[in-house]
Amino acid sequence: MSVESPLFSLRPFGQHDREADYELLLLFANAQVPHDPRGNEEWLQHRRAYNEHRGQRRHYIAVYLPTQEPIAYAALEQQPADPSSFRIYLVFDPQRWSFELVGTFLYQQLLQDAEALQAGKLGPL
Repeated sequence: MSVESPLFSLRPFGQHDREADYELLLLFANAQVPHDPRGNEEWLQHRRAYNEHRGQRRHYIAVYLPTQEPIAYAALEQQPADPSSFRIYLVFDPQRWSFELVGTFLYQQLLQDAEALQAGKLGPL
């Protein structure tokens, strides 16, 4: 089940073009943390390298409905060292979007996913 919003929708990451979504993800990361492009690139490589055969992941691109513009990334990744532990990632441009608006929408979806995956622990980066 997906969280509903009059402003946003979610689509599975890579649904249409996986490489284009990775490019979006780097743009979002650079907007959120503009002072560390090297760290953002490294973080992106970790997202690419995540092995979905060894751990469960739910990840999405958020779309702003009025313009159909992709505006954010949200992910929930199971941690191999502790299968009950999941990391949450919310990535968007904080100059354009507030956590109260887009972040809350994304977070609610990831909480639903965490419940469905029976996550015992949730954490940030």
